[in-house]
Amino acid sequence: MNVVISLDHNFVMPCGVMLQSLCSNNKDVAVHCFALTDDSFTLNDKKVLEDILTAENTENSLSVIFVSDEQTKAVQSIDSWRYPKQVCYRLFMSSLLPVDVDKVIYLDGDLIVRKSLKDLWNTDMENYSVGVVPDSLSGTLSYYNRLHYPITLGYFNSGMMLINLSYWRKHQLEDKFVKFIKESKSRIYLPDQDVLNYVTRESKKHVAIKYNVQTQFLYKMEFQCFSVYQYQEEFEEARRDPVIIHFSGCRPWEKGCNHPFKEEFFKYRSHTIWNDMPLKKVHKGLKFHTKEFIRWALTPFGITHYVSDYFDRSLKLVP
Repeated sequence: MNVVISLDHNFVMPCGVMLQSLCSNNKDVAVHCFALTDDSFTLNDKKVLEDILTAENTENSLSVIFVSDEQTKAVQSIDSWRYPKQVCYRLFMSSLLPVDVDKVIYLDGDLIVRKSLKDLWNTDMENYSVGVVPDSLSGTLSYYNRLHYPITLGYFNSGMMLINLSYWRKHQLEDKFVKFIKESKSRIYLPDQDVLNYVTRESKKHVAIKYNVQTQFLYKMEFQCFSVYQYQEEFEEARRDPVIIHFSGCRPWEKGCNHPFKEEFFKYRSHTIWNDMPLKKVHKGLKFHTKEFIRWALTPFGITHYVSDYFDRSLKLVP
């Protein structure tokens, strides 16, 4: 089973805990992990992740792929101040990974795997680019107005993706990602997720919601997720017994997190070198929240790129 993660040195701990959970619940399969990273990633970081992988199965492996700014220069035009550049590495998997790797599961670092992924891995992906779960806000009309495609095609969360790299290469999706970025950067709010959704809007495949249970799914937010009504029974099952818990917007390693499954994160962390790590205090000041609000409010109008530039230069709101 091929797994891809994207991280820098600062995100090694969450990714390590995620890999611990993955390996603990998938001992009967060899996990080949590809880590897309930058030059902040150290030899010790690699050793720590390798130790986690091989502790459960000696056939597990880690391949580290260093990504340069030159390789991803197309995405540098996106005003992605809300997210680290590593989130966009996944757009270039078809060229960054070895050509003989034709299918992968992409996993964000802010999630844990509670059960086997064998059924997910064995999903037939012929003629599909990506297997995904709807985003918790996929019923938000402004997403579709901003990206210029109909709501009937849906909008997915890119934190977990079953990816058909053969399809990506055959249909040159990387080129299409870059083309969309160049032509539509003012409409892009979520750097990688918006691009993936637009380009694969007609080639994606729905996989069970239990494989990406986002924080918002655990609360009464059905009015924001139109797909709930389409998959009501599946949705309720996923909430009761998720396979993958995605700590979207509520990270257990940060103070103030009240996620109902946060103790499961600490259960897996207890088997790692970070067992006694104190919770991280997150402080986002007025500058961050001011620009966050402005960008959110203006994104549907396609002018955030220009407004952000103005604030960056004139008001110095960006740290």
